[in-house]
Amino acid sequence: MANPNFSIEEILNHDCVKFEQAYRIIQDRIPFEERSDILDFISTLDNRKKGKLAPDNYHMLVAAKNSEVLGAITGYYINEINSGFVNTLGVKAGYEGIGIGSS
Repeated sequence: MANPNFSIEEILNHDCVKFEQAYRIIQDRIPFEERSDILDFISTLDNRKKGKLAPDNYHMLVAAKNSEVLGAITGYYINEINSGFVNTLGVKAGYEGIGIGSS
């Protein structure tokens, strides 16, 4: 499949369509016993918005083409050690191998 010319966008709120699409990809691509519950994602985004994670941070990014989410990644930044860690990475079926997970 050719490069879909996707963009990277940060999800800041759980009350948007792209969050729902991202979590659907996570559900489809990551086994149940290895993924966080949707309530964990919602709670962490809410806590980030309220500043409760500072000085650490949390990010949810999506690869999107127009309004369609093709992949999602979440990660934590830990200030004390100045390092970030990928927590979750999922790419929509049919879009693997074109650079979404490596962008």
